[in-house]
Amino acid sequence: MSGVVTHSAHIVQELRDAGVSATNRPSAVVSPGVLVEPVPVLDFDGLASFTATWRILCLVPPPADLRAAEQLEHLVGVLAEILPIQQARPASFRVAGAQEPSPAYLCTYVTTHTKE
Repeated sequence: MSGVVTHSAHIVQELRDAGVSATNRPSAVVSPGVLVEPVPVLDFDGLASFTATWRILCLVPPPADLRAAEQLEHLVGVLAEILPIQQARPASFRVAGAQEPSPAYLCTYVTTHTKE
């Protein structure tokens, strides 16, 4: 399973290369930006393989209004051009030090791995 958790750093770098503010450190996330949770959900498919489900949060500054929705649509669009995301669900996230939560989309991205 070597390297699965470090894959979040690769995702972050791909987003940064596309001009998106991205991090895998919740304490360092800025809005607008993308937070790639550093630890995926692991589902074991048997003896030879498993899937890793990555939770990726696209967020923009409050308030949750039409402007925020347009900014979120743009961020999710960029993410979808880089990664084959499976889903994007409305969510919210409180950035450290913020008075109110940021509007967000919680996106999922699944990778398949073989056991070593």
